[in-house]
Amino acid sequence: MSAPAVGVMYANVGALASPECARALALACTELGVESVWTVEHVVVTPAMRQARSYPPDRRTPDVLADQQPVPDPLLWLTWFAAHSSDVRLGTAALVLPLRDASVTAKEVATLDVLSGGRVELGVGVGWAEDEFRATGHPFDGRGRLVETQLDTLRELWGERPHPEAGGWARPAPVQRPVPLHICGSSPVAARRAARLGAGFLPANLADAARLVPYYRERAARHGMDPARLPVTLGASTRAEHRELLRTLAPARVLVPPPAGPAEKVRDQLAALLSRYAW
Repeated sequence: MSAPAVGVMYANVGALASPECARALALACTELGVESVWTVEHVVVTPAMRQARSYPPDRRTPDVLADQQPVPDPLLWLTWFAAHSSDVRLGTAALVLPLRDASVTAKEVATLDVLSGGRVELGVGVGWAEDEFRATGHPFDGRGRLVETQLDTLRELWGERPHPEAGGWARPAPVQRPVPLHICGSSPVAARRAARLGAGFLPANLADAARLVPYYRERAARHGMDPARLPVTLGASTRAEHRELLRTLAPARVLVPPPAGPAEKVRDQLAALLSRYAW
C-alpha cells in the first residue's frame, strides 16, 4: 500500500479564521508538503446545537460549536488561502448543501476552481443540526433527497452532464472535469450515497469508518465502480490501535488536526502535528 496523502482538517476554525493565520497556514502547508486543507461549515450556531452535539469536544481540535468561535464561509476562506499557495488542494468537509442555493454554489465552486488552477475537492453533507435548519428557515426533513437533486444541478451547470433546460449554463466552468466529489457522513446512508454516485467517502471518525468503509467499497463494486479508484479520507490518530486500523482501511488521504496559532507559530505547530500523527 502506498502512503496516504496528508491534509489538515478544520482549517478555517478559530485562530485560523484570521487572514494572518490563514496565510501562515498556506505557506506552511506548501513548505511541509501537505496535500490539502479541509474547511467546515456552520451558518449559525445555537445553544441547542451545542447541547445536541453527538460527539464530545476533542482537546486536540478546535471546538467548532464554541460560543463566538469564528467559522468563516468555507469557500471564501479557501479563496484567500488559495491566493497564498500554489498546489495545496482545497477541500470542504463539508458544505451543508441543503442550507445553500445549488445554482449559486455551482458558480462559487467553479469560480474557486478556476482561480486556484483546478484544486477544489468538494465534500458535501446533509447536515445534522436541526436547530440550524430551523434558525435559517430551511426544512430539515427530506434534506437527503434534496442533496442528490442539488448535486445533479451542480453537475448540469458545470457541463458534466446535459442540462434539462435548453440554453441554460453557468460560466466559468470548473477547470477540473469532473470536480472531485466526496460524501461526508457517518451513516450507512452516506456510504450508500457515495458508492452510488461514484464519489469519495469521508466518514467523521475512525470508529464509524471501521464498519462503513468496507460497506462503502462493497456497495461501490455492486454499482460497477472500482473501489480502488474511489478515495477514502479519514482522520489521523496518535493511538496505536488506530494506526493499525488505518493501515487496514488503506485510505487515500488522512487528515491531521489544525495548528492553534498565532500566525508566527503555525509553521512549527504544523510540523509537530505531522510528526506526532504518524500512520
